[in-house]
Amino acid sequence: MRITFRCLILIWALILVGGCAVPTVDQGELRPSSSAEWNTDLIRSHLEFLNSETQEGRARGTRGFLRTADYIADQLKASQVQPFLRGQYKQQYAASVTHLARAEVLFLGSDTLNLVQGEDFFVFPGTDDVQLSPASQELLKDEKYALSRFVEQEERITTSSIHVVGYIPGRDPRSRDSLIVVFAQADGIGAQGAVSYTGGRDAGTGTAALLEVSRRLSTIQDQWALLGPSVMVSFLSGSRLDCTGLESAMMNFPWQREYILNVIVLDESSHPTCRWEDLSPEIQIVRATSTESNEEAAPFSPYFLRSELLSDDNMLQLEAESLRLAKLVMASLMAK
Repeated sequence: MRITFRCLILIWALILVGGCAVPTVDQGELRPSSSAEWNTDLIRSHLEFLNSETQEGRARGTRGFLRTADYIADQLKASQVQPFLRGQYKQQYAASVTHLARAEVLFLGSDTLNLVQGEDFFVFPGTDDVQLSPASQELLKDEKYALSRFVEQEERITTSSIHVVGYIPGRDPRSRDSLIVVFAQADGIGAQGAVSYTGGRDAGTGTAALLEVSRRLSTIQDQWALLGPSVMVSFLSGSRLDCTGLESAMMNFPWQREYILNVIVLDESSHPTCRWEDLSPEIQIVRATSTESNEEAAPFSPYFLRSELLSDDNMLQLEAESLRLAKLVMASLMAK
């Protein structure tokens, strides 16, 4: 009986050991999860959304841009990036908006040339800056072959537009009151008549890059204390045809300016009179687009393309440019 009892104990012990075995862990596997790596599939999906025809070129104040703002806010929420103010990702500001009717362009007179809208000419609402080149306008307005024709708008339409802003708090208690701001332009030039356009700086490469940076920062912040200062990610509208959106963002910072370390700019304004330095000369501006870049890494040309003409090669170029920008931003943030 004693031998049998010992055998039973041994068998029971073997069963316990077999059922509770704990595998050894290779220390080399203790690294960030794959979600903390660069996700080019996500970047590609952002670009496809931003450049789809349903967004109508993402002009400020349009349904297409409102859908874009909803998309960006949803992506920030999914990445667990905090809203910047009062629990809201979206911040409104007043803006005047001019849109063209969605109709075909009519040609009057003899047809001696076959002109294609979007390739040979563009129709667009214009800007508020009539004073940009008054002398040229005076010289050309009465000429038979004037380069442009102006139509006075009887009534100015004022509406509200949106910036989408997220916040990633710093991990270092000594410097988390300091702030780094990263700006990307989320809007585009919109639809010209019945055709939506994209391309160049309006293709959303900065927005796609900043969404990926936001996701990656949020993923790694609980694993390492990499971030000292806090980071504000801001997706702007309103600097394509005037400076309204840019001014509202730069002049109404809800943060003490002496604690703003610098501003990283992913997209330059398309408007000739909008300069970041002029709006806030006391803040250091860092341009991700100012670094050296070979032709393969730069956005495709021409400046405008119809949304439906974006090829797979175009999308690959945009994806590569967004990834390049994202890596530049991350390197700059980690250096602080």
